[in-house]
Amino acid sequence: MNFEKTESDANLRYIEVLRRFRWLLVISTLVFILGAVGVDANRTKMYTAQAQLQLVSQNLGSNGTKVPLSGTDIATAIQVAGSKVIAAEASSSLGSQIPSVSVRAIGLSAVIQFIATSQYPEVAARTVNLFANAYISYTGKQFRSQVLAQEDTLSRQRDAAQELISKLELKLQTTTTAPSASGSHLSVAQLELQNAASELQNIENSLSTLALSLEQSPSGGILTGPASPPTTPTSPKPLRDIPLAGLMGLLFGFSIAIGLDSRDDHIRTSDQLQKSFESVPVLGEIPKFDKWTDEDRFKIIFNHRPDSLPSEAYRSLRTTLQFLGMDAGQGKIVQITSSNSNEGKSTTSVNLAVSLADDGKKVVLVSGDLRRPQIHKYFNLENDEGLSDVLSGAASLASVLRVSEVNPRLNTINSGPIPPNPSELLGSERSGQILNELKKQFDFVIIDTPPILPVTDAHVISRYADAIIFIVNSGDSRSRDIKESLARIKSVSSKVDGFVLNSTELPTSRYRYGYRYGYRYGYRYGYKKTDYLTAYGDTPERVNWRKIPKGIWNSLKSS
Repeated sequence: MNFEKTESDANLRYIEVLRRFRWLLVISTLVFILGAVGVDANRTKMYTAQAQLQLVSQNLGSNGTKVPLSGTDIATAIQVAGSKVIAAEASSSLGSQIPSVSVRAIGLSAVIQFIATSQYPEVAARTVNLFANAYISYTGKQFRSQVLAQEDTLSRQRDAAQELISKLELKLQTTTTAPSASGSHLSVAQLELQNAASELQNIENSLSTLALSLEQSPSGGILTGPASPPTTPTSPKPLRDIPLAGLMGLLFGFSIAIGLDSRDDHIRTSDQLQKSFESVPVLGEIPKFDKWTDEDRFKIIFNHRPDSLPSEAYRSLRTTLQFLGMDAGQGKIVQITSSNSNEGKSTTSVNLAVSLADDGKKVVLVSGDLRRPQIHKYFNLENDEGLSDVLSGAASLASVLRVSEVNPRLNTINSGPIPPNPSELLGSERSGQILNELKKQFDFVIIDTPPILPVTDAHVISRYADAIIFIVNSGDSRSRDIKESLARIKSVSSKVDGFVLNSTELPTSRYRYGYRYGYRYGYRYGYKKTDYLTAYGDTPERVNWRKIPKGIWNSLKSS
């Protein structure tokens, strides 16, 4: 399995989706941006102030010395700093309801941060400062209570030690004056007195350390970064919100576009057409006529702009017919049809017929659409007599054949007056006889027939056709309609010999090179530079330069 090709196809599909639904992407992006602008304009400006506090250890050991802060101590301090007790003390100082305050640690340090947001910058700054000071005051009170309690305990221990020393001194004095006192008794008394004195000294040292701790660490923190009123609002932030909203709008629009594309079965490219119907080849692509107005609708572009991309596409289609075994021998009947109306079958029939005649072939173009005939309009002919008259026996075949002024090798047969029973006439034995007679006189019989789905006219004619060319209009023809049309043709033991993709934006994939080569070849072997310029604009002075393919543009520059 070729994964690179699959990935490339997926990328091309996304690019095509972006191109087709660019208006949706633009609208969704603008809606999100305008929504963000509107929301930001109506939101109250909020200001955020921050104050930093360095934590100080107030943990005391059993001997009154301080113990360093641990991770647990810092976490506890954060909880205390954001507690209701601190909030109540700060609120009493502010004298009004204070904004919500959050507390967080800064990295792995012993510094914590108070954060408050308010619509008033001064209130936000004052709030965090009050919280920090309230924490300092609260921890100071707590530490003082802890120190006083420990001092009280040590004072009682000191009193007990002093009393013990007094008793031991009296005992030592009594032992010394007693006549029966021995040296061992004196040594024991002296040792007890020394131990008691040492214990008293330790207690005195602990009391001194406590007094020093209270003096050096009166609270649990030091305000290292007091807050000042912020000058820039933290919310809303248009410079952040607008690009973010634009990105969200773009993603939203793209997701909607992908959803619409997955539900859309319109055929747009030759690759898409070929993948959908692998059994039927794509014979060619006809680019959309550039600067073609409603007034130009029934002009023959092969004559009007012989050097344009569409004209070259019709030449390419003419060449492709050779590969269908239709270039030699007895005349061939080529039926042109489509699924529905307005898909370009009449335009294709006319330009293909003119192209074949231009190549030296004897061609007859038959207007086989007896319901909504169009062929006569391309040649500025009256439709007062034609195929319907021949089928009904009101006129002979020779009397309705018209030599075209466009090319003497091209003959046309109009549809004639619209009959009440087109399907019966086209399906009659007389219809087959007429077509067989035309095959003997001409190299190609091009029949423009009605679309397949609305009526059955095209089905009955398909029985006589040597080749059926099915027109698919890019962006309009639906896959389900094409599938149904192919099934109906197959039901009368016929088959479509190839697709022609009409009105493409640009020649795609395998056809692009052919068009470029054709133009370069034509330019180098006889076409004038002005011929190419007028193919891409009304005059050489009014050229749509963007439409000129790169290869042709390089040739024109070097000339």
